[in-house]
Amino acid sequence: MVLVYVSAATRELTRDELHGMLESARVRNAAAGITGVLLYHRGGFMQALEGPRSQVEALFARIVRDVRHHNLIVAARRPRAKRDFADWSMGFVDLADGDVPEGFSPLLHQPAVREAYAASPDRVHQFLSHYARTAVLA
Repeated sequence: MVLVYVSAATRELTRDELHGMLESARVRNAAAGITGVLLYHRGGFMQALEGPRSQVEALFARIVRDVRHHNLIVAARRPRAKRDFADWSMGFVDLADGDVPEGFSPLLHQPAVREAYAASPDRVHQFLSHYARTAVLA
């Protein structure tokens, strides 16, 4: 299954906080058979989670309860046989202002734009897949 969501952080996280969060997520995700990618920009998150349905849903339930997030919107939640991030227990891209592709920042920071993307889950998943492949190749 794949689950893609966008959310806003309750406050901007420091680089050390992000790295700590990623270290623990990578260990848990690897143990649970979950792969994915997380994009972060100035307090906004976009994340794709892939793996067994029960494991992905359990992880997402923890994310929903995490006090560091609010305004979560699920953009895609569906069965998927092929993984786009199979080699990443949690790939991570911290986007600097100059690295933000057109349309990305509004997706993370404007509720109306997030809701519009939620209506087009394939577009969001394709965006993440493309961006992750581009980041890996760079």
